[in-house]
Formats: sequence, C-alpha cells, structure tokens
Amino acid sequence: GGSAAGANAVQESRWLKIFRHLRGNNKEIHTDALPVALAQTGFGPCPDADWIEAILRSSTTYNSLTSRQFVDFMHKYAAMAKRKVHQFFKDTDWEEVGVIDGRHLGPFLEVGGMTPLAPVLDELRREVGSRDPRGFTLEEFERAVELMF
Repeated sequence: GGSAAGANAVQESRWLKIFRHLRGNNKEIHTDALPVALAQTGFGPCPDADWIEAILRSSTTYNSLTSRQFVDFMHKYAAMAKRKVHQFFKDTDWEEVGVIDGRHLGPFLEVGGMTPLAPVLDELRREVGSRDPRGFTLEEFERAVELMF
C-alpha cells in the first residue's frame, strides 16, 4: 500500500543524505565507503563484507557508485538483511509455531556485531510489545532487530 511507498521514500531520503555526506565534493561515492554508509544507515556496526562484494560484483565493474546505484545497492543489502532475519527466525522456530523465545534475540544481535546487555534486551521486549508470552512473532522480531540497528 501507500504506507510502504511512503516508508520507502523516507528510507531512500536518509540513504541519499548519507550518500551526499560521504561523497564530499565528488559526484560519486567510492565503494570503500560502503561499510561506513551501511553502519550509518542502521545495518549494524559490522556490515557483511561478503554481501557488499556480491552486490557490487552483480551490479558494477567500477569502484564508485552514483546516487542511483547507491540507492539500488542499499535496497539489495536491505533485502539480504531481511532474508537473514527471516532465515534465523525459521531456523530458531523449531516447533514451527510462529514464535521464538525472546532469549534468541541476544545471540542474533551478537552475530551482527552487537552484544546487548540484559537490561537493553528487556527494554527492547517491552518496546516491541510482544503479545505472545512465549516470545516474539516474526514481525516483532524484525522490529526488535530494526530498533537495535
């Protein structure tokens, strides 16, 4: 619907602001700056170098990106990150009930380069407002990951 398009536009606007900041006086951003750009846009402190390389290999032979290429790159990286969250959730939902124990959020974030303290995880559970006493639904888990990064 319209809200997804609106959210997408807001996201792209944030990405372009970071693009403009990192490119300096140049028209393009060097691919070496992509890990910094990803960290600044909320993809955790340690963006996945293999993902970056795979996306670049499939989209350009140059070592810099235009603003349009940068936005396309960010969309591809975001899609990969979302698939990773979904796969982790699926792999962790052993009983296939659509809910995973909230304790799994900490280990997932550690894989992403963060080690949240227990009070932070407790606050995150409250913030997400998990409705199921057994833990997080997929949507709640996605929201928790977004809030942390």
